[in-house]
Amino acid sequence: MAINTNLYIFFGLFALYGIYAAATERISKAWINNIIDQKDTATAIGTFSGFQSICAMIASSLAGFIWYKFGAAATFIATATVTIFVIIYFLVAIPYLHDRERFV
Repeated sequence: MAINTNLYIFFGLFALYGIYAAATERISKAWINNIIDQKDTATAIGTFSGFQSICAMIASSLAGFIWYKFGAAATFIATATVTIFVIIYFLVAIPYLHDRERFV
């Protein structure tokens, strides 16, 4: 809502986010299940969920602080900026790590 003022677009994007979250939520747990021994699966998934919750709380608190001090637009712009940096990191780091594994 930093730039958008149309309520229909807002709800449409919210619905798309809901579909994305529903489609990808179980993938990380399935991945953990595949790489951890059967006897440690519950502990690993619980630890992952715990750290995920802690990180979500920290991110939400930081976003709330930015919103309170600088407004909604600053919060969404900061989130978009961090997202762009993460995408760039993945585009650079993943090919590098993939090429590095070939030579090991």
